[in-house]
Amino acid sequence: MRIYYMEQIIMDKINDYVKSQAEEAVKMYIEDGYIILNFAYPYEIEMSRCNTPGKILGWINQLSHKNWMNAERLSRFTRLAFKQIGIEIDYRI
Repeated sequence: MRIYYMEQIIMDKINDYVKSQAEEAVKMYIEDGYIILNFAYPYEIEMSRCNTPGKILGWINQLSHKNWMNAERLSRFTRLAFKQIGIEIDYRI
């Protein structure tokens, strides 16, 4: 009985995490030439202002000061922005 209870707790935690990731994913997307970040309010970044590594790093700095931004969201933004300019980030370092 005790093992079943622990398994259920673990499964509930996993399901909660998966659900939260799905909810976050729909709040950051690309549409009509913009990266849309829709957390506290819609925040649009024109892709032409985010089309070089230097510009992306500038946006990472800018976004890191927003009170609705966190490390996980910033990581997702970084991967999304670099992918749009053809750069895959290697996290195996």
